[in-house]
Amino acid sequence: MKILLIDTCGATGSVALADTVRSPAHIASASLPGRSAAERLLPTIQELAARGTTGLQPGTGLESLDAVAVVHGPGSFTGVRVGLSAAKGLCHALNRPLVAVSRLAVLASLAKSPGSAVVPNAVLVHALLDAGRGEFYSGIYRDGACLREVLLTRGELLSSLDYSPTSGPPPGLAASFAAAHTVADADATGGKVPQSLPFAASAQLVVVCEPPLAGSLATLAPQLVAEPTAQDALPLVLARIQQRTFDDPATIDANYLRRSDAEIFAQPTAAATQPNPAPAWNARAMTQQHFHLRRAVAADLDAVLALERATENAPHWPPSAYAALLDSTAAQRCLIVACAQGSLLGFAVGLLHPTTGHPAPHGPSPQDATNRVAQLRVAELESVVVAANARRAGIARALCRSVLDWCRSHGATEAVLEVRAASAAAVALYTGLGFTLVARRPRYYRDPEDDALLLRLQVPVGPEAQDWPQANGFTHAAKQDN
Repeated sequence: MKILLIDTCGATGSVALADTVRSPAHIASASLPGRSAAERLLPTIQELAARGTTGLQPGTGLESLDAVAVVHGPGSFTGVRVGLSAAKGLCHALNRPLVAVSRLAVLASLAKSPGSAVVPNAVLVHALLDAGRGEFYSGIYRDGACLREVLLTRGELLSSLDYSPTSGPPPGLAASFAAAHTVADADATGGKVPQSLPFAASAQLVVVCEPPLAGSLATLAPQLVAEPTAQDALPLVLARIQQRTFDDPATIDANYLRRSDAEIFAQPTAAATQPNPAPAWNARAMTQQHFHLRRAVAADLDAVLALERATENAPHWPPSAYAALLDSTAAQRCLIVACAQGSLLGFAVGLLHPTTGHPAPHGPSPQDATNRVAQLRVAELESVVVAANARRAGIARALCRSVLDWCRSHGATEAVLEVRAASAAAVALYTGLGFTLVARRPRYYRDPEDDALLLRLQVPVGPEAQDWPQANGFTHAAKQDN
Protein backbone atom coordinates (compact mmCIF):
# COMPACT_ATOMS: atom_id res chain seq x y z
CA MET A 1 0.00 0.00 0.00
CA LYS A 2 1.33 3.41 -0.99
CA ILE A 3 0.35 6.37 1.15
CA LEU A 4 1.05 10.08 0.87
CA LEU A 5 1.34 11.81 4.26
CA ILE A 6 1.21 15.60 4.77
CA ASP A 7 1.91 17.65 7.91
CA THR A 8 2.06 21.45 7.68
CA CYS A 9 0.84 22.28 11.20
CA GLY A 10 4.12 23.36 12.77
CA ALA A 11 6.92 25.81 12.06
CA THR A 12 8.50 23.15 9.84
CA GLY A 13 6.25 21.15 7.55
CA SER A 14 6.95 17.75 6.06
CA VAL A 15 5.77 15.32 3.39
CA ALA A 16 6.31 11.56 3.23
CA LEU A 17 5.59 8.80 0.74
CA ALA A 18 5.32 5.37 2.31
CA ASP A 19 5.28 1.93 0.72
CA THR A 20 3.95 -0.43 3.39
CA VAL A 21 4.18 -3.56 1.25
CA ARG A 22 7.80 -3.79 2.26
CA SER A 23 8.86 -4.69 5.78
CA PRO A 24 9.85 -2.42 7.29
CA ALA A 25 7.89 0.20 5.39
CA HIS A 26 10.00 2.14 2.89
CA ILE A 27 9.57 5.86 3.34
CA ALA A 28 10.83 8.85 1.38
CA SER A 29 10.34 12.21 3.06
CA ALA A 30 11.11 15.88 2.64
CA SER A 31 10.83 18.91 4.93
CA LEU A 32 9.23 22.28 4.21
CA PRO A 33 11.32 24.73 6.25
CA GLY A 34 10.51 28.25 7.33
CA ARG A 35 6.71 28.12 6.91
CA SER A 36 7.11 27.55 3.16
CA ALA A 37 4.26 25.08 2.83
CA ALA A 38 2.08 27.34 0.70
CA GLU A 39 4.82 27.63 -1.94
CA ARG A 40 6.63 24.32 -1.61
CA LEU A 41 4.03 21.69 -0.67
CA LEU A 42 2.75 20.61 -4.10
CA PRO A 43 6.16 20.88 -5.87
CA THR A 44 7.70 18.77 -3.08
CA ILE A 45 5.00 16.12 -3.45
CA GLN A 46 5.64 15.98 -7.19
CA GLU A 47 9.39 15.69 -6.63
CA LEU A 48 8.96 12.78 -4.21
CA ALA A 49 6.60 10.99 -6.58
CA ALA A 50 9.02 11.47 -9.48
CA ARG A 51 11.86 9.71 -7.67
CA GLY A 52 10.21 6.29 -7.81
CA THR A 53 11.98 5.27 -4.62
CA THR A 54 8.86 4.35 -2.67
CA GLY A 55 7.41 1.86 -5.10
CA LEU A 56 5.83 4.56 -7.25
CA GLN A 57 7.05 3.97 -10.77
CA PRO A 58 8.96 6.96 -12.19
CA GLY A 59 6.86 8.96 -14.57
CA THR A 60 3.49 7.63 -13.32
CA GLY A 61 2.91 10.56 -10.95
CA LEU A 62 0.58 10.04 -8.00
CA GLU A 63 -1.87 7.67 -9.69
CA SER A 64 -0.28 4.71 -7.90
CA LEU A 65 -1.26 6.06 -4.47
CA ASP A 66 -3.74 4.04 -2.42
CA ALA A 67 -4.57 6.73 0.15
CA VAL A 68 -3.79 10.28 1.25
CA ALA A 69 -3.27 11.20 4.91
CA VAL A 70 -3.00 14.63 6.51
CA VAL A 71 -2.30 15.94 10.00
CA HIS A 72 -5.12 18.47 10.29
CA GLY A 73 -4.22 20.37 13.44
CA PRO A 74 -4.09 21.90 15.88
CA GLY A 75 -1.31 24.29 14.93
CA SER A 76 -0.68 27.21 12.62
CA PHE A 77 -4.01 28.31 11.13
CA THR A 78 -2.48 28.99 7.73
CA GLY A 79 -0.35 25.85 7.74
CA VAL A 80 -3.27 23.63 8.74
CA ARG A 81 -5.44 25.05 5.96
CA VAL A 82 -2.70 24.63 3.34
CA GLY A 83 -2.08 20.98 4.16
CA LEU A 84 -5.73 20.03 4.52
CA SER A 85 -6.74 21.80 1.29
CA ALA A 86 -3.98 20.03 -0.65
CA ALA A 87 -4.97 16.64 0.76
CA LYS A 88 -8.66 17.15 -0.01
CA GLY A 89 -7.86 18.31 -3.53
CA LEU A 90 -5.66 15.29 -4.22
CA CYS A 91 -8.32 12.92 -2.92
CA HIS A 92 -10.93 14.44 -5.20
CA ALA A 93 -8.61 14.44 -8.21
CA LEU A 94 -7.28 10.90 -7.67
CA ASN A 95 -10.48 9.42 -6.19
CA ARG A 96 -8.55 8.12 -3.18
CA PRO A 97 -9.65 7.81 0.46
CA LEU A 98 -8.60 10.42 3.02
CA VAL A 99 -7.35 9.87 6.56
CA ALA A 100 -7.05 12.95 8.82
CA VAL A 101 -5.28 12.59 12.17
CA SER A 102 -4.73 14.98 15.03
CA ARG A 103 -1.29 16.44 15.64
CA LEU A 104 -1.82 15.86 19.35
CA ALA A 105 -2.47 12.18 18.65
CA VAL A 106 0.76 11.94 16.66
CA LEU A 107 2.65 13.66 19.48
CA ALA A 108 1.16 11.29 22.06
CA SER A 109 2.23 8.30 19.98
CA LEU A 110 5.87 9.43 20.33
CA ALA A 111 5.83 9.12 24.13
CA LYS A 112 8.11 6.44 25.54
CA SER A 113 8.06 4.67 28.87
CA PRO A 114 11.37 4.81 30.81
CA GLY A 115 13.27 1.63 30.00
CA SER A 116 10.70 0.51 27.43
CA ALA A 117 9.54 1.50 23.96
CA VAL A 118 5.89 0.94 24.88
CA VAL A 119 3.77 3.03 27.23
CA PRO A 120 1.68 0.75 29.50
CA ASN A 121 -2.05 0.74 28.86
CA ALA A 122 -2.72 2.02 32.39
CA VAL A 123 -0.89 5.29 31.70
CA LEU A 124 -2.65 8.47 30.62
CA VAL A 125 -0.59 10.34 28.05
CA HIS A 126 -1.06 14.13 28.07
CA ALA A 127 0.17 15.62 24.78
CA LEU A 128 0.66 19.40 24.96
CA LEU A 129 1.34 22.07 22.34
CA ASP A 130 1.84 25.78 22.87
CA ALA A 131 -1.25 27.62 21.62
CA GLY A 132 0.07 31.11 22.46
CA ARG A 133 -1.52 33.71 24.73
CA GLY A 134 -0.78 31.54 27.75
CA GLU A 135 -2.96 28.70 26.46
CA PHE A 136 -2.25 25.09 25.55
CA TYR A 137 -3.60 22.55 23.10
CA SER A 138 -4.15 19.47 25.27
CA GLY A 139 -4.89 15.92 24.23
CA ILE A 140 -5.36 13.02 26.63
CA TYR A 141 -4.90 9.44 25.43
CA ARG A 142 -4.93 5.97 26.92
CA ASP A 143 -3.74 2.97 24.92
CA GLY A 144 -3.81 5.10 21.77
CA ALA A 145 -7.46 6.10 22.20
CA CYS A 146 -8.34 9.78 22.46
CA LEU A 147 -10.21 10.68 25.62
CA ARG A 148 -10.23 14.44 25.10
CA GLU A 149 -8.73 17.25 23.02
CA VAL A 150 -9.31 20.79 24.21
CA LEU A 151 -7.82 24.29 24.55
CA LEU A 152 -6.77 25.03 28.16
CA THR A 153 -5.34 27.90 30.17
CA ARG A 154 -2.39 27.19 32.46
CA GLY A 155 -4.65 26.97 35.48
CA GLU A 156 -7.03 24.59 33.70
CA LEU A 157 -4.10 22.47 32.58
CA LEU A 158 -2.69 22.12 36.09
CA SER A 159 -6.14 21.30 37.41
CA SER A 160 -6.58 18.61 34.80
CA LEU A 161 -3.32 17.04 36.00
CA ASP A 162 -4.32 17.34 39.69
CA TYR A 163 -1.20 19.41 40.29
CA SER A 164 -0.65 21.94 43.08
CA PRO A 165 2.55 23.77 44.12
CA THR A 166 2.40 22.20 47.57
CA SER A 167 1.74 18.63 46.51
CA GLY A 168 4.18 18.63 43.61
CA PRO A 169 3.71 16.76 40.35
CA PRO A 170 0.82 14.32 40.06
CA PRO A 171 1.47 10.71 41.07
CA GLY A 172 1.60 9.57 37.47
CA LEU A 173 4.86 10.98 36.19
CA ALA A 174 8.20 9.20 35.92
CA ALA A 175 7.99 7.49 39.31
CA SER A 176 4.59 6.00 38.48
CA PHE A 177 5.76 3.97 35.50
CA ALA A 178 7.11 1.22 37.70
CA ALA A 179 3.71 0.91 39.33
CA ALA A 180 1.99 1.04 35.96
CA HIS A 181 4.21 -1.78 34.70
CA THR A 182 3.37 -3.74 37.83
CA VAL A 183 -0.35 -3.28 37.14
CA ALA A 184 0.06 -4.27 33.49
CA ASP A 185 2.05 -7.37 34.45
CA ALA A 186 -0.52 -8.36 37.05
CA ASP A 187 -3.35 -7.98 34.57
CA ALA A 188 -1.46 -9.99 31.97
CA THR A 189 -0.83 -12.87 34.37
CA GLY A 190 -4.25 -12.84 35.95
CA GLY A 191 -2.80 -11.72 39.29
CA LYS A 192 -4.49 -9.32 41.63
CA VAL A 193 -3.39 -5.71 41.78
CA PRO A 194 -2.58 -4.77 45.40
CA GLN A 195 -5.03 -2.32 46.90
CA SER A 196 -2.05 -0.23 47.95
CA LEU A 197 -1.62 0.98 44.36
CA PRO A 198 -4.46 3.54 44.01
CA PHE A 199 -2.39 5.59 41.56
CA ALA A 200 -2.41 2.83 38.93
CA ALA A 201 -5.47 4.23 37.18
CA SER A 202 -4.11 7.77 37.34
CA ALA A 203 -0.57 7.09 36.08
CA GLN A 204 0.25 9.94 33.75
CA LEU A 205 2.91 11.11 31.33
CA VAL A 206 3.21 14.61 29.90
CA VAL A 207 4.83 14.77 26.45
CA VAL A 208 5.82 17.96 24.59
CA CYS A 209 7.86 18.73 21.48
CA GLU A 210 8.74 22.40 22.06
CA PRO A 211 11.77 23.13 24.32
CA PRO A 212 10.38 26.46 25.62
CA LEU A 213 7.17 24.70 26.61
CA ALA A 214 9.14 21.95 28.35
CA GLY A 215 10.98 24.64 30.34
CA SER A 216 7.81 26.47 31.34
CA LEU A 217 6.23 23.21 32.52
CA ALA A 218 9.35 21.81 34.20
CA THR A 219 7.42 21.15 37.42
CA LEU A 220 5.40 18.54 35.52
CA ALA A 221 8.55 16.67 34.43
CA PRO A 222 7.44 16.56 30.77
CA GLN A 223 9.04 14.22 28.28
CA LEU A 224 10.56 16.27 25.43
CA VAL A 225 10.48 14.58 22.00
CA ALA A 226 11.32 15.76 18.50
CA GLU A 227 8.66 17.73 16.66
CA PRO A 228 6.28 15.28 14.93
CA THR A 229 6.64 14.83 11.19
CA ALA A 230 4.39 13.42 8.51
CA GLN A 231 6.29 10.14 8.75
CA ASP A 232 5.42 9.85 12.46
CA ALA A 233 1.72 9.77 11.58
CA LEU A 234 2.06 6.54 9.58
CA PRO A 235 1.20 4.06 12.41
CA LEU A 236 -1.99 5.98 13.23
CA VAL A 237 -2.92 6.19 9.56
CA LEU A 238 -2.37 2.46 9.01
CA ALA A 239 -4.58 1.65 12.00
CA ARG A 240 -7.38 3.78 10.54
CA ILE A 241 -7.01 2.19 7.11
CA GLN A 242 -7.16 -1.31 8.61
CA GLN A 243 -10.38 -0.31 10.38
CA ARG A 244 -11.65 1.28 7.14
CA THR A 245 -12.32 4.47 9.08
CA PHE A 246 -11.93 7.21 6.48
CA ASP A 247 -12.82 10.90 6.41
CA ASP A 248 -15.06 12.58 3.87
CA PRO A 249 -13.04 15.13 1.85
CA ALA A 250 -16.19 17.15 1.29
CA THR A 251 -16.93 17.70 4.99
CA ILE A 252 -13.75 17.19 7.03
CA ASP A 253 -12.54 20.44 8.58
CA ALA A 254 -9.39 21.58 10.34
CA ASN A 255 -8.91 20.48 13.94
CA TYR A 256 -8.28 24.03 15.16
CA LEU A 257 -9.55 23.62 18.77
CA ARG A 258 -9.80 27.43 18.94
CA ARG A 259 -11.40 30.20 16.95
CA SER A 260 -9.41 32.38 14.60
CA ASP A 261 -8.32 35.89 15.60
CA ALA A 262 -11.01 37.32 13.32
CA GLU A 263 -13.69 35.45 15.25
CA ILE A 264 -12.14 36.17 18.66
CA PHE A 265 -11.77 39.93 18.17
CA ALA A 266 -14.70 40.62 15.86
CA GLN A 267 -17.26 43.09 17.21
CA PRO A 268 -20.68 41.46 17.68
CA THR A 269 -23.39 42.62 15.30
CA ALA A 270 -26.79 43.79 16.39
CA ALA A 271 -28.28 40.54 15.14
CA ALA A 272 -26.00 38.46 17.34
CA THR A 273 -28.08 37.95 20.44
CA GLN A 274 -25.99 35.08 21.78
CA PRO A 275 -22.24 34.49 21.40
CA ASN A 276 -20.87 31.25 20.07
CA PRO A 277 -19.44 29.68 23.25
CA ALA A 278 -16.02 28.08 23.18
CA PRO A 279 -17.32 24.67 24.36
CA ALA A 280 -19.59 24.44 21.30
CA TRP A 281 -16.68 25.25 18.99
CA ASN A 282 -14.49 22.68 20.68
CA ALA A 283 -17.25 20.09 20.52
CA ARG A 284 -17.58 20.61 16.78
CA ALA A 285 -13.83 20.47 16.24
CA MET A 286 -13.49 17.31 18.30
CA THR A 287 -16.22 15.41 16.45
CA GLN A 288 -14.41 15.84 13.12
CA GLN A 289 -11.95 13.10 13.94
CA HIS A 290 -13.20 11.03 16.82
CA PHE A 291 -16.90 10.21 16.42
CA HIS A 292 -17.95 6.68 15.60
CA LEU A 293 -21.21 5.08 14.50
CA ARG A 294 -22.87 1.92 15.76
CA ARG A 295 -26.27 0.28 16.19
CA ALA A 296 -28.14 1.75 19.14
CA VAL A 297 -28.56 -0.23 22.36
CA ALA A 298 -30.98 0.12 25.27
CA ALA A 299 -28.57 2.38 27.17
CA ASP A 300 -28.85 4.96 24.34
CA LEU A 301 -32.63 5.37 24.56
CA ASP A 302 -32.74 8.26 27.07
CA ALA A 303 -30.09 10.24 25.16
CA VAL A 304 -31.88 9.63 21.84
CA LEU A 305 -35.19 10.85 23.29
CA ALA A 306 -33.54 13.91 24.86
CA LEU A 307 -31.87 14.88 21.57
CA GLU A 308 -35.09 14.34 19.64
CA ARG A 309 -37.07 16.55 22.05
CA ALA A 310 -34.38 19.26 21.87
CA THR A 311 -34.43 19.32 18.05
CA GLU A 312 -37.36 21.34 16.74
CA ASN A 313 -37.50 19.85 13.25
CA ALA A 314 -37.04 16.23 14.33
CA PRO A 315 -40.05 13.89 13.94
CA HIS A 316 -41.41 13.54 17.46
CA TRP A 317 -42.34 9.88 17.93
CA PRO A 318 -43.49 8.28 21.18
CA PRO A 319 -40.79 6.63 23.31
CA SER A 320 -42.27 3.22 22.53
CA ALA A 321 -41.48 3.74 18.83
CA TYR A 322 -37.80 4.33 19.57
CA ALA A 323 -37.73 1.42 22.03
CA ALA A 324 -39.03 -0.86 19.28
CA LEU A 325 -36.06 0.12 17.09
CA LEU A 326 -33.68 -1.43 19.65
CA ASP A 327 -35.03 -4.93 19.01
CA SER A 328 -32.19 -6.67 17.16
CA THR A 329 -34.65 -9.23 15.77
CA ALA A 330 -36.63 -6.50 14.00
CA ALA A 331 -34.79 -6.73 10.69
CA GLN A 332 -36.96 -4.10 8.98
CA ARG A 333 -35.74 -1.09 11.01
CA CYS A 334 -32.38 0.22 12.17
CA LEU A 335 -31.35 2.98 14.57
CA ILE A 336 -27.76 4.18 14.11
CA VAL A 337 -26.16 6.52 16.67
CA ALA A 338 -23.09 8.75 16.42
CA CYS A 339 -21.04 8.98 19.62
CA ALA A 340 -17.86 10.64 20.85
CA GLN A 341 -16.30 10.47 24.30
CA GLY A 342 -19.39 8.79 25.72
CA SER A 343 -21.82 11.44 24.43
CA LEU A 344 -24.55 11.02 21.82
CA LEU A 345 -24.02 13.42 18.92
CA GLY A 346 -26.74 12.27 16.55
CA PHE A 347 -28.85 9.41 15.27
CA ALA A 348 -30.57 8.21 12.11
CA VAL A 349 -33.43 5.80 11.43
CA GLY A 350 -33.87 3.58 8.39
CA LEU A 351 -36.85 1.48 7.31
CA LEU A 352 -37.04 -1.43 4.86
CA HIS A 353 -40.42 -1.76 3.16
CA PRO A 354 -41.57 -5.30 2.31
CA THR A 355 -40.21 -6.84 -0.88
CA THR A 356 -42.63 -6.79 -3.80
CA GLY A 357 -43.02 -10.41 -4.88
CA HIS A 358 -40.22 -12.97 -4.68
CA PRO A 359 -36.75 -12.63 -6.21
CA ALA A 360 -35.81 -14.95 -9.03
CA PRO A 361 -33.02 -17.47 -8.31
CA HIS A 362 -30.54 -15.89 -10.73
CA GLY A 363 -31.46 -12.21 -10.50
CA PRO A 364 -33.45 -10.01 -12.87
CA SER A 365 -33.13 -10.22 -16.58
CA PRO A 366 -32.83 -6.95 -18.54
CA GLN A 367 -35.44 -8.30 -20.94
CA ASP A 368 -37.90 -9.30 -18.20
CA ALA A 369 -39.62 -6.19 -16.84
CA THR A 370 -41.97 -8.26 -14.72
CA ASN A 371 -39.04 -9.97 -13.02
CA ARG A 372 -37.38 -6.62 -12.31
CA VAL A 373 -40.50 -5.27 -10.64
CA ALA A 374 -40.91 -8.45 -8.62
CA GLN A 375 -37.56 -7.88 -6.89
CA LEU A 376 -38.06 -4.21 -6.02
CA ARG A 377 -37.38 -3.41 -2.37
CA VAL A 378 -37.62 0.17 -1.18
CA ALA A 379 -35.78 1.59 1.83
CA GLU A 380 -36.72 4.82 3.55
CA LEU A 381 -34.41 7.22 5.38
CA GLU A 382 -36.91 8.23 8.03
CA SER A 383 -34.99 10.57 10.31
CA VAL A 384 -31.54 12.18 10.70
CA VAL A 385 -30.88 14.26 13.84
CA VAL A 386 -27.58 15.86 14.93
CA ALA A 387 -26.95 17.89 18.09
CA ALA A 388 -26.69 21.64 17.46
CA ASN A 389 -23.12 21.94 18.80
CA ALA A 390 -21.88 19.02 16.70
CA ARG A 391 -23.09 20.06 13.27
CA ARG A 392 -20.92 20.84 10.24
CA ALA A 393 -18.61 17.99 11.20
CA GLY A 394 -19.76 15.37 8.66
CA ILE A 395 -21.90 13.47 11.18
CA ALA A 396 -25.19 13.74 9.28
CA ARG A 397 -23.52 12.58 6.07
CA ALA A 398 -21.89 9.63 7.82
CA LEU A 399 -25.19 8.67 9.49
CA CYS A 400 -27.00 8.74 6.15
CA ARG A 401 -24.36 6.61 4.49
CA SER A 402 -24.41 4.15 7.37
CA VAL A 403 -28.18 3.69 7.15
CA LEU A 404 -28.05 3.43 3.36
CA ASP A 405 -25.28 0.85 3.53
CA TRP A 406 -27.31 -1.16 6.05
CA CYS A 407 -30.36 -1.00 3.76
CA ARG A 408 -28.30 -2.08 0.75
CA SER A 409 -26.88 -5.02 2.70
CA HIS A 410 -30.48 -6.10 3.42
CA GLY A 411 -31.47 -6.11 -0.24
CA ALA A 412 -32.78 -2.59 -0.85
CA THR A 413 -32.77 -1.58 -4.51
CA GLU A 414 -33.78 2.05 -4.00
CA ALA A 415 -34.08 4.53 -1.13
CA VAL A 416 -36.56 7.37 -0.65
CA LEU A 417 -37.05 10.22 1.80
CA GLU A 418 -39.10 13.35 2.38
CA VAL A 419 -37.61 16.72 3.31
CA ARG A 420 -38.88 20.26 3.81
CA ALA A 421 -38.38 22.35 0.68
CA ALA A 422 -37.17 25.28 2.78
CA SER A 423 -34.44 23.21 4.45
CA ALA A 424 -31.63 24.12 2.06
CA ALA A 425 -28.90 22.44 4.11
CA ALA A 426 -30.78 19.14 4.29
CA VAL A 427 -31.61 19.23 0.57
CA ALA A 428 -27.94 19.86 -0.22
CA LEU A 429 -26.90 16.97 2.02
CA TYR A 430 -29.25 14.49 0.35
CA THR A 431 -28.57 15.58 -3.21
CA GLY A 432 -24.86 15.38 -2.44
CA LEU A 433 -25.43 11.73 -1.55
CA GLY A 434 -27.02 11.11 -4.95
CA PHE A 435 -30.73 11.57 -4.22
CA THR A 436 -32.80 13.15 -7.01
CA LEU A 437 -36.16 14.94 -6.93
CA VAL A 438 -39.14 12.75 -7.76
CA ALA A 439 -42.15 14.80 -6.66
CA ARG A 440 -43.23 17.87 -4.69
CA ARG A 441 -46.14 17.81 -2.25
CA PRO A 442 -47.53 21.34 -1.76
CA ARG A 443 -48.21 22.46 1.83
CA TYR A 444 -47.46 18.99 3.21
CA TYR A 445 -45.83 20.25 6.42
CA ARG A 446 -47.45 22.36 9.14
CA ASP A 447 -45.99 24.68 11.83
CA PRO A 448 -44.60 26.21 9.71
CA GLU A 449 -46.34 25.40 6.47
CA ASP A 450 -43.97 24.09 3.82
CA ASP A 451 -43.84 21.86 0.75
CA ALA A 452 -42.39 18.36 0.97
CA LEU A 453 -39.81 17.16 -1.53
CA LEU A 454 -39.82 13.46 -2.31
CA LEU A 455 -36.28 12.32 -3.16
CA ARG A 456 -35.10 8.96 -4.47
CA LEU A 457 -31.76 7.17 -4.77
CA GLN A 458 -31.11 4.10 -6.90
CA VAL A 459 -29.13 1.58 -4.82
CA PRO A 460 -26.72 -0.48 -6.93
CA VAL A 461 -26.83 -4.27 -6.73
CA GLY A 462 -24.59 -6.99 -8.04
CA PRO A 463 -21.22 -5.96 -9.57
CA GLU A 464 -22.22 -2.28 -9.53
CA ALA A 465 -22.35 -2.37 -5.71
CA GLN A 466 -18.57 -2.58 -5.55
CA ASP A 467 -18.41 1.18 -6.15
CA TRP A 468 -21.08 1.96 -3.57
CA PRO A 469 -19.73 4.68 -1.22
CA GLN A 470 -19.11 3.43 2.30
CA ALA A 471 -19.90 5.51 5.39
CA ASN A 472 -16.76 7.56 6.05
CA GLY A 473 -16.03 8.15 9.70
CA PHE A 474 -17.39 4.98 11.32
CA THR A 475 -15.69 1.82 12.32
CA HIS A 476 -15.63 -1.39 10.30
CA ALA A 477 -17.03 -3.20 13.32
CA ALA A 478 -20.08 -0.91 13.28
CA LYS A 479 -20.57 -1.65 9.60
CA GLN A 480 -20.70 -5.37 10.36
CA ASP A 481 -23.27 -4.91 13.15
CA ASN A 482 -26.57 -6.01 11.71
